Amino acid sequence: MFSEILPILKAPVTRVKEIADSNNPAVGIEFIATKMVVCLLFLLIALLKIRGAVSGYSSYIDIKIPYLKSILCVILATAGIDVIDALLLKVITALFGAKASFQAYIDVVGATDMFAIFIIIIEGILIGIAPEIALVFFGILAPLVTYIQFAQYRAVADIDEDKKSVCILYREIMFHDYCRTGCVPAGEKHIEQYGRRTDQQSGRCF
Repeated sequence: MFSEILPILKAPVTRVKEIADSNNPAVGIEFIATKMVVCLLFLLIALLKIRGAVSGYSSYIDIKIPYLKSILCVILATAGIDVIDALLLKVITALFGAKASFQAYIDVVGATDMFAIFIIIIEGILIGIAPEIALVFFGILAPLVTYIQFAQYRAVADIDEDKKSVCILYREIMFHDYCRTGCVPAGEKHIEQYGRRTDQQSGRCF
C-alpha cells in the first residue's frame, strides 16, 4: 500500500487504472482499511476527551460511554459505505454494458480514500486548533475527492463517455439517498438514545 502512495499522487488516474486493470483489489482494500483505522483513532481520542470531561461528575451520574456501538458505527460509516459505493458503481455501470469487475471499483474507491485520509488527518488536527479554518479547508478539499473519484471512474469504466456521466449521476443519487435514509438516521438514533439515557440519569440525581 505505502509503495503505491507516491505513484498514485503523481498519476492519480493513470496509476489507478493500471491497478484496476490488474484485477487485484488488494491496494483498494488496504486504503479502505487504513481510512477506517484513522477514523477509529480519531473516535478513540474524542471518546477519551469526553470521558475526561465527564469524569468529574461520575460521583453524581453513572455515565456509560458506548464504546462498542461507536466503533461499530464508524466501521459501518467507513468500510461499509465504501464497499456499498464500489458495489453501486459496479451494478449501475454494468446496467449500461460495462464489463469492469467489482475488484476494479474497489481499487477506485480505495484510491479515492487515500486522498480522503489526508483530508481527515488535516481536519482532525485543525479542528482542535481552529474549527473555523477546519471548516473552510473541508469546503475546499472535500469536492476534490469527488472530482478525483470521477476521473478515476472514467478511466476504469469501459463504456461510452456520455454514459459514464449518467452512471455517476445515478450513483450519486442512490448513494446519498442510502446515506440519508439509512446511515444518518441510524447515527442520529444512537446519539439520541445516549442523550436520553444521560438525561434520565441526571434527573435521578438532581
